[in-house]
Amino acid sequence: MTYYPRSNRYNGGQARPYRAAGPKPATERQINLIKKLATEQGTAQPTDAQIAAWTTKKASEVISWFFENAKKLPKKELTQPVYENLTHNTHYALPTPDGKPRKFKVQKPKKGRWVGYTFVNGEDGERFDRDTSTAILKELNDNWAGALSLYGHATGKCGYCRRALELKESVERGYGPVCAKNLGLPYDPSNVW
Repeated sequence: MTYYPRSNRYNGGQARPYRAAGPKPATERQINLIKKLATEQGTAQPTDAQIAAWTTKKASEVISWFFENAKKLPKKELTQPVYENLTHNTHYALPTPDGKPRKFKVQKPKKGRWVGYTFVNGEDGERFDRDTSTAILKELNDNWAGALSLYGHATGKCGYCRRALELKESVERGYGPVCAKNLGLPYDPSNVW
């Protein structure tokens, strides 16, 4: 270590150590970030010789390159089955072994980055893992009219428009005539579980 030749009154008259002029080596944090970015983007990991030669400036350039080129790399496509029978912001119910229906809310965003995806939550806000939500969505999609009807029977409200079911025929079916027309549902009592 080299010592600064002059002393000053702030350090008690002692000579201060200083680092010799020249580039600083890359920090451990920079090196770890570069390795992480290389793994995420599928590029080759830097060698030990490259890492030893990097300065903080060079490491910053490499990190900047990764962030700039990350936008140019093709994004991984997330795939999800198409649930064409389910509608956005609609409530459904499925029967359970104990006879009490379990209620769900389905959301299908119409704008933003999640267009084309279908999400399901429990009516109380409960969230499900991917496998569970896929199974629930498949079951709802297979018998969506029955699930919509069951929700109306369980709550006394239409699962589509969320209005109270007041007509005797609507209460029997679990949805009203207007929603039946909008959804293309038959307005007959045989369409219930």
